[in-house]
Amino acid sequence: MSSRAFNIVVVATIVFVMWSVWLAAQSKNVVIEFIRGQSLVQDIDTTRLTKIEITKGGKPLVLQRVASGFLVNDSYPADGGRINNLIQQCTGITCGREIADNTDVHEELEVDGKSENSVVVRFVGGTEEIVGLIVGKMEGSANYVRLTNSDTVFISENSIFVDTDALAYVDKELISVVNTEKVEVSGGKKPYTILKAGTEDGVLQAVPEGMAAKSMEVRNVFTLTHTISFSEFSSESTLKGVEFNRTYAITTESKEQYIFTLGQKGSDWWVKATAKYVGPATLSVGEIKNADAEQLKKHEALLQAGAKVKKFADRHRSWVYKVSENKGKEFTREFDDLIEEDKVFLRIEEKAIGSVSVKRADGSYTLTSPNEGVFKMKDLPKDKEMRPFLPSGIYAATTSLAWIERIDPEENLVKDVKYETKYTTELKDKASFTFDIGKKENRFFTKVNAAFVGGPKDNSPESVIAEGAVAKFNKLHKGHVYEIPVPGAVDNMVKSLKDLLKDASEELKEIAASHILVSFKGSAKSMSERSKEDAKKKADELLVKAKADPGNFAKLAEENSDGPSKAKGGDLGKFDRNTMAPPFTVAAFKLKVGEVSDVVETEFGFHIIRRTQ
Repeated sequence: MSSRAFNIVVVATIVFVMWSVWLAAQSKNVVIEFIRGQSLVQDIDTTRLTKIEITKGGKPLVLQRVASGFLVNDSYPADGGRINNLIQQCTGITCGREIADNTDVHEELEVDGKSENSVVVRFVGGTEEIVGLIVGKMEGSANYVRLTNSDTVFISENSIFVDTDALAYVDKELISVVNTEKVEVSGGKKPYTILKAGTEDGVLQAVPEGMAAKSMEVRNVFTLTHTISFSEFSSESTLKGVEFNRTYAITTESKEQYIFTLGQKGSDWWVKATAKYVGPATLSVGEIKNADAEQLKKHEALLQAGAKVKKFADRHRSWVYKVSENKGKEFTREFDDLIEEDKVFLRIEEKAIGSVSVKRADGSYTLTSPNEGVFKMKDLPKDKEMRPFLPSGIYAATTSLAWIERIDPEENLVKDVKYETKYTTELKDKASFTFDIGKKENRFFTKVNAAFVGGPKDNSPESVIAEGAVAKFNKLHKGHVYEIPVPGAVDNMVKSLKDLLKDASEELKEIAASHILVSFKGSAKSMSERSKEDAKKKADELLVKAKADPGNFAKLAEENSDGPSKAKGGDLGKFDRNTMAPPFTVAAFKLKVGEVSDVVETEFGFHIIRRTQ
C-alpha cells in the first residue's frame, strides 16, 4: 500500500471513530432499537443531582437539594421519602409501544412541553440536565411520553401521574401525639385545663356547681393532637393580617410540651407551632438504679424528650400552617361550649349505696347492700322470695337517673300530680336522697329532697363531706318538680312489692323457646360484617313480621337468623335459668307459651324470642 493510500485509511478511521463517539454522546437516554417493556429512563445519577424541576402549564415547581435534603421552591423542607418516590416513579416508567420519532405529533400528543397538560420533569446536576422527560396526554390507561433530548414518542405500559402540587412533596402531618397528659387552652373568654384521669380521655377541670362536662366535646378537644395535618404553609413574615391570640398547649406523659398559637383570617385558621421540655433537668442515680422495667421505660422517654421537642421547634420555627376550619374551631373551643346544665341527679357508684327503700300505698320494702351479688330484703315474708334480676335494677336506679325538664311546682302541668311512690337511696356515708314520684298521662314527675341521717356528733371527714353534698343537692333541686324519662330508671323505682316478690314454690325451672339472632360486626362469635345500627334495624323489621304471624316464626328464623339453630327454625329446645345470657333469660321466662318478645340485646347481638313450652 502506498504512503498516500495508508494516510487516507488512517484519516478515515479517525473520522469514523469520532463520529461514533459523537453519536453515542448525542444518543444518551435515547432508545435506538425499541424493545417492549424497556425503561424510558435508564438511570439517574443521584450523586450529581442538585435539583428537580417539575413544570406544568408553564408553572414551575423546584425541589432544590441542600445539605439536609430538599427544599420545596427554595423554602419549606421536602419529605425525603416523597422525593425518593418521585425518582423511583420516573425510573420505573416502561414503554409499551413506539409511536413516532419526529416532532410532528408532539403538540397533538401533548409531549411538546408547552401544552397545558404536559408535565416536564428535569433532573439537574449543577447547570446540566442529567435527564428529562415529558408526560403527555392519556390514552386509555397509559400516557404518551418522551425524553427531553429525543423526539421519539412512546406510549407507556401504565398510567403516569406526576404530582405538580408543592404540598405533595412535604410531610403535611403537623403532629401526632397520643400520650397526652394535660391540655391547656387560653386566649378565649376563660382559660381551662383538661387532664387525663385513668383510662378516660380527658376530664375538664373546675366545672361549676350544677353543671356537667359534655363528655364528647371535651374528648374531642383533649384528643385533638392525635393527628393534625395542614393544607397550606407560609413563612411567618409573608403572612399578613392574622392576629395570633389563642393558645392550645399539650403536655405529654414524657413532659414534652407542644404549643400551638392560632389566628383567624376570614374563615381560614392559621397555626404557629413550637415545643419545649417541662420535665426534670436530670434523673438521679437512685431513680435509675431502683426503677423497674416500666419506670425505666418512662425514664428513657424523659431522656429522649428534650431532643424531640428541639427537633419539632427547629422544624416549625418561622412557619405558619393553615388547618381545617373544624380543627381551628376545636383548638379554640370556649369553656362554656364544653359544659351544660347537669341533668343527672346523683353521680354515684352502686358500691356507695347502703340501702334503698320504696314506699307505696300497696306496700313498702327495703333492699340492703348485696353480699356477693345477693340482695337482702328486710322483713321478707317466709313464703315469698324476690324475683331474679329485679332487685339489682331497683337498687341501682339512682346511679343513672337524669331529668328532662325542670318545672315550677305552681305550673298547671304538675299542680294535680299525685306522688304515690317514695323512693329513698341511703348512702353508706349517711347522705339520704328521696324522690317522690308521680304519674300523669304516661309522664313521670318527681320532687326531690336530701338529708343527712348520721348522728349529731359524727364529725368524721366522710360525714362532713356528706353533709356538704346534701346541702348542695337541696340548694340545686329542692322546691322544683322534674320530669323524668320513660322508659328508664323510673320503671325500677316504682316497682311494687307485688312486682318484686313471688311465691317461693312457683319457681319455673325451665322452658323451651325458639329465637332469631341478628348479629353484627364485633358481637360475640359473629361472622357478620353489618353494623350494629343495621342489625338493630333488621331486628326491628323482623319483629314486626314475627308478631304479625307467630305461626310463621320457624320459617322466619330459617331465612334470617345468624344463630346455629337457624336450620331448626331457631329451636333452642329446653333450657334453665342459668343456660342463656341474663337479658335473654329474663325476657324468655317472662313470656307466655306462644308469645313473642320484643327485641332483646345480648353480647351475641339482637334476639327475637318465642316461647314454645
